[in-house]
Amino acid sequence: MKKTLYFNILFVIIGFMPFVSAQTPSITQLRNTEIELGRLSLAYEATLKAITKQEPIAAAANQVQREQQQKIAAQRDLIISELKQLYQPEQEPSLTKIFNQEDIATADRFINYYRYILQQQLAQLDKPLAATTSPAITYLDQLRSTQLRQRQQIDTLQQKRAVIIASQSLPSFEENQQHLAKILTELSLPINPHQSAKKAMRPFCKKKIFPAEGPLTQAENPKDRGVLINAAVNQDVHAIADGTVVFSDWLPGYGLLIIIDHDRGYTSFYGRNRNLFAVINTQVHAGEKIATVGDTGGYSTPALYFALRYNHKFIDPKSWCR
Repeated sequence: MKKTLYFNILFVIIGFMPFVSAQTPSITQLRNTEIELGRLSLAYEATLKAITKQEPIAAAANQVQREQQQKIAAQRDLIISELKQLYQPEQEPSLTKIFNQEDIATADRFINYYRYILQQQLAQLDKPLAATTSPAITYLDQLRSTQLRQRQQIDTLQQKRAVIIASQSLPSFEENQQHLAKILTELSLPINPHQSAKKAMRPFCKKKIFPAEGPLTQAENPKDRGVLINAAVNQDVHAIADGTVVFSDWLPGYGLLIIIDHDRGYTSFYGRNRNLFAVINTQVHAGEKIATVGDTGGYSTPALYFALRYNHKFIDPKSWCR
């Protein structure tokens, strides 16, 4: 009886598992896709810059090659003209004029030798005309092939990302908050019990640095204490003050996220980035580029998620961005 009950329960669990997994968002899949998209986008932009730099170099090399080919073509035409004269019996060859018809056999021998030399020169001239392209032009072609391949890979990943977002329900705001709370608990950031938030902020306000340029809107969930800076995709994201990078990774609901500990109890958050440049456990300076604006985390429009915490409590970041 117990055995039968055990196998019945096991059967129900196994039969139920596919249904559960089908309803569970593939967070890992979304994370990997967005990180790879950012990496490829960065490589694609580098390729575009390389193409822009290489185009005038290749154009100059192409011009030199055309001029060389024109000179070779002119020399080739001249040699062909000389050969035609040697093969035309009605015209007296120039070499026979030199010998004044005194020794026809000697003249004929020199004419044949002259013909051989011209044919050899013609063969040598034909080689450069069929020679390989200039290295500068070849490199530009390679860059354009790389650009096309990267563009195709980016399009494929974007389609994959769209399918993941459309087919699976992403975590709720509360679940995202739990993920963030777990990270912050593990970080165990120190507090500043001896100063108020306003007083502790004064050293940062000597030269206010904005994380990104763009209009502010409240985050989608009214419970979220962060703001969205509606900046263009790939715009630089800057650290608002000196500090230590304590987190630099992908997090559900926040996408590619950077957390900076500024001491004095202050912590700043920069989410939804396209690429991260600040490495964990490194020092960053006020105004330093730490990321680029994106839409990671499963969002449809690019924006920078920006938030501030003081002594482990979120405070209104609009006071900083005002």
